[in-house]
Amino acid sequence: MKILIAISIVIALTSAGLAQPRQIKIKLRKNPDAMKSEIERLIPIGTDVSTARRIMEANKFICQPLTNYNFTTGTEDKPGEEYKNVDFLSCELHKSTLAGFINPRRLFYMREWKIAFVKKNDVITDILVYVGWFCDL
Repeated sequence: MKILIAISIVIALTSAGLAQPRQIKIKLRKNPDAMKSEIERLIPIGTDVSTARRIMEANKFICQPLTNYNFTTGTEDKPGEEYKNVDFLSCELHKSTLAGFINPRRLFYMREWKIAFVKKNDVITDILVYVGWFCDL
């Protein structure tokens, strides 16, 4: 009888785990082009903005809609194209790192990822990416 109860508990726990939706995990890339490819793989052009926001926030990005804002792609060393007066969902993530080797006067730096989901009628029409560093100390 105890074995039957134990088997029932295992089956119930396994079933509960399988019923949960699989979280989409975004791999953070240091290269803006590689990061854009990673985002497009998981959130393709044509996806509705609310789905993109849900996926990004599940990956610890902070998102907010912006209207008539500018966005520059690339990195701080190699800025890319600048887009002016664009409506987009802005999603940002900052991760701290011990990086005294970058600048000996600063011990902690933050790697930042900025993703702009350009939108029209609440549908994504383009994805822009910036990857950089900043120090908040």
